[in-house]
Amino acid sequence: MSHLSSKRSKQTLYKTTFLIILVIGAMFFFFFYGFQILINGSLFINQLANSSKPKITNSKNNILNNIAIDPIPTATNSSSFIFSGSLLGYDELEVYVNQEKVSELSNISDSFSEEISGLKKGNNSIYAIAKSSGSKETKKSEEFNISYQSEKPTIEIESPKDGEKFNKEEIVIKGKTGKETYIHINSLPIVVDADGSFQYTLKLKEGENKIEINATDIVDNQETKNLTVQYIKDE
Repeated sequence: MSHLSSKRSKQTLYKTTFLIILVIGAMFFFFFYGFQILINGSLFINQLANSSKPKITNSKNNILNNIAIDPIPTATNSSSFIFSGSLLGYDELEVYVNQEKVSELSNISDSFSEEISGLKKGNNSIYAIAKSSGSKETKKSEEFNISYQSEKPTIEIESPKDGEKFNKEEIVIKGKTGKETYIHINSLPIVVDADGSFQYTLKLKEGENKIEINATDIVDNQETKNLTVQYIKDE
């Protein structure tokens, strides 16, 4: 064997030996340290995953406790109204009108009903706060709006005039009222335009005719005007 071939064989043997030692060393390292690294890595990844999830707290009481308010009118012609509903998990209730406490109820077992007064003319905000005598937990209800209207609706009669005499059998009654107001003439419903104007053709009987014009708004405030006209036939 030549000197060059002998040198190459030695180099190959050295490389093979080095690779075997490297593999044995890697296996030895993995056996003693690899499992611990894998376990620690798994724990670290698990901690990261758990930290990104929202924490779930015991909200059983928040879910079960509730305040329910019965439907209340959006408009009224009275300064008071009935405020009723039910409580779950609470036994006290405070009622607020326009941010001011107007009523306080206690020892509520389940349902409640209370006449609430103090509404001001125009729009009013209403809400309640439920409380528990055994804890500091409170819950606010949704907020309601009530319009308090006490004035009678207006009626303006353009024609006919009270006491007017006619020689024709039919006349046209013309007038005007406020918005969201219903008109009845002699108990018959009359169409009211968007601007509040109305008109109605009335057939007269011979002699004296009484005309009753009634206006009713959305909260049942009413105003009535009475006219008397006469129908005299031409001879």
